[in-house]
Amino acid sequence: MLPLLLMVYILGCAAQSGPSIKGNSTGLQSDWIWNQLTCWEGETKPKQIGQINSRWHTKGITKYELRGEGVGSIFKVHPDNGKISAYRELDREVKARYKLEGLVINIKSNKQVGLSTNFSIHVLDLNDNAPIFTKDPFNGTVPEMSDRGTSVLTVSAHDPDDPTVGKHTNVTYKILNDKKNFFIEQM
Repeated sequence: MLPLLLMVYILGCAAQSGPSIKGNSTGLQSDWIWNQLTCWEGETKPKQIGQINSRWHTKGITKYELRGEGVGSIFKVHPDNGKISAYRELDREVKARYKLEGLVINIKSNKQVGLSTNFSIHVLDLNDNAPIFTKDPFNGTVPEMSDRGTSVLTVSAHDPDDPTVGKHTNVTYKILNDKKNFFIEQM
């Protein structure tokens, strides 16, 4: 019983710290192996973003192919080594994730060998967008002789960048002039 527990523990650690292993294999060996595939938005082209690897691939006999969103126009795979590159600049605010399928194809018969695999390429966000105000301009009025602390207007803005990446989507406000008579009350 102890060796089985130890084996489960070792496999569990490898799965957590190593590459993602996917596929439809019934044994311990997987059909496909790849690391998480990501690409920063705004990267200049071409940029290698990762690699897929299949136990079905044999150099000179088979080749890697991709199917799915952006294949051919944005993403290409090297047929011999499975290295995936992005050939166009990506924008996370336009599309944050691309769904693709990896295949191994016999070079002579042009038929699929083994099982295919589905994976995603995630576009990582840069702080490339300014906050957008909900109105432009905001106008406020103050009745003459108003008490100090009278609310003049409420402004709001949002940042279209990814809020889970750093703190670059936090919107802050400041008064540029007449700071003596006006202040910002944080909500």
